[in-house]
Amino acid sequence: MSILTLPEKQLAQEIIEAGYVSAARSFSGVAQQQVMIETSGITISKFTEKYFSIKEKGNLTLITTKIIGDIQGESFLLLTESERQAMFNTCLPPGGSPEERHTMQEAILKELDNIISAAVITEASNVLQVNIYGDVPKLVEGTAEEIQLTVLSNFTDSVDSNIFLFANTRFSFEQNTALQPRFFWKFHQNFVDRIKEQVNTLHQYRRLPNV
Repeated sequence: MSILTLPEKQLAQEIIEAGYVSAARSFSGVAQQQVMIETSGITISKFTEKYFSIKEKGNLTLITTKIIGDIQGESFLLLTESERQAMFNTCLPPGGSPEERHTMQEAILKELDNIISAAVITEASNVLQVNIYGDVPKLVEGTAEEIQLTVLSNFTDSVDSNIFLFANTRFSFEQNTALQPRFFWKFHQNFVDRIKEQVNTLHQYRRLPNV
């Protein structure tokens, strides 16, 4: 069950979608082709294990960015091996030693996460009128079981920071590459409180008589 009313959820979705539009413009420059980042809906709730079950196989990559400031939280970008490879094929030039390729691959994944998380964080900062920013992205690789344990441990480390926001995300590249990685967020309760305050303020403003 959502912990937000419909208008509150709509405001949260508008923040995510506006951030994605900004991120797509920035990432288009990195990929040197037009990129669209879209979401077909979001889920916001108190975190429980049923919201996060990894069915993907093989080696996975998880990139996280902590949110610092008036609202605390963390973003999570989860990619499969095939999604990583598609990203490398799209964004990286051929050639280079294995060591150089590995360094460039890690850099492009962190840059992708940084672009998306920074765009959404900036949009949330502006709309909710709070001072927040993202920390340096961190990347870990592991099996589905290892990544799931990492995420579950992260979400259950504090009862005040277990708001789960999942956005069903799709990346579409001009040169016919389509990716659908998981992009989700962990927020402190103060994120929900600020959404509610902002919607209440907007409703009060709309009820004011014309002067």
